[in-house]
Amino acid sequence: MHKTLLVFITLFLLTSPLSFASEALKNIHPINIETTDDFTDLRAFGTAIGDKSIVFLDELTHGEKEVFALKSRIVQYLHQHKGFEVLILESGIYDVSRIWKNNTQAIKSQAPGNIFYMYARDKSMETLFDYIDNHRNKNKPLHLAGFDNRLSGQYSNDGVVNHIEVSSKKFLSSAIKNFNWLKHNKMTQNIVERNAEKLSDKEQGDYLKQSYYLYDQLNNLTTTQTAFNSPQYTAKLIQSIIRVAENLWGTRRHDEHDLAMAENTRWLLDNAYKDKKVIIWGHYIHLNRQGAYLSRWGNLSTELHQDRADDIYIAHFGAASGSYKHFIDMKVKTIAALDKHSFENALTAYFQEQQKPSALFIGSDDLNPTVTQGMTVFGHEYNETIPIKYWKNHWDGMFLINSVTPAK
Repeated sequence: MHKTLLVFITLFLLTSPLSFASEALKNIHPINIETTDDFTDLRAFGTAIGDKSIVFLDELTHGEKEVFALKSRIVQYLHQHKGFEVLILESGIYDVSRIWKNNTQAIKSQAPGNIFYMYARDKSMETLFDYIDNHRNKNKPLHLAGFDNRLSGQYSNDGVVNHIEVSSKKFLSSAIKNFNWLKHNKMTQNIVERNAEKLSDKEQGDYLKQSYYLYDQLNNLTTTQTAFNSPQYTAKLIQSIIRVAENLWGTRRHDEHDLAMAENTRWLLDNAYKDKKVIIWGHYIHLNRQGAYLSRWGNLSTELHQDRADDIYIAHFGAASGSYKHFIDMKVKTIAALDKHSFENALTAYFQEQQKPSALFIGSDDLNPTVTQGMTVFGHEYNETIPIKYWKNHWDGMFLINSVTPAK
């Protein structure tokens, strides 16, 4: 029998749950999931981040209540104790910018129909939105933005087409004197609303040609306007809609919207929030550094790592057991039974000793490679496993929760 496996089995059978966890981990960092102003349990996480200016907070399913709760608490910690000033959600770039501009209405009341629905309806997210609102007028607010190019919110449906026309006319004037806004706006509205109207190849090509003309003119313009008032912001909206159109018409792979997400995020980092420390919140498939599930096609993370690798820390969130709500069909799904050689299984007995839902923070330096070398850890939507020795191909440190329940 393989030596590593013998060590694993012997330790599992002969040691107590706590001492086995101590064997598997050089350091144990218990984490409180519940909201509290005492963040001392997160010090090891803060130390692991160091002076990184971009922290990714991933999630395996979009549907785990405890993951949302823990991530929300971590955002508050990063804001209060690590100097982070911006939270960028996996939600439409236009929709969230409209929410942020509307400071007369609470974020949580604007969220339904505008922010990604799995976030908009969650109680922990509502608490986080209240926190952001409460700090809006203080010395160090926590800015809220979105990176998604799929402009699926009601604000987008109602306003993005008009925004593009008004902004283009303001900045370009004579360069678009003969532009057919009536036809172009009708097609853009259909794309935003995902109405797959039947178009000929020529009609599709003409639309893309006109859209790229606007994009190029706006993107290369020099003005005194900055951030969300700039022509470059309008160009990003046009670029986002172009990618949605290409996905809708089947001329690009569906996953390639990740590249538009990355472009939006890069623009936010370089322009709207230049020199600010930023938290990026989204699904594992967008934020892990090895790319899309199985295919390894490029994603938001692989794109940003090309020029910002030294600035990024990826925090991964997973669970050892429980169930979650699937964001597509909204059905409750049970996390697969643990393989006896999995890392999660190795810590199950330790978790069972705890009196309430709990978590551990595990940095890459916390693993004992002699014990954990042959183990695996859950990956994409709990449907794949990753050899734990390769976890840094995907993330830097992880929060492992003993058990999760479906998000509301």
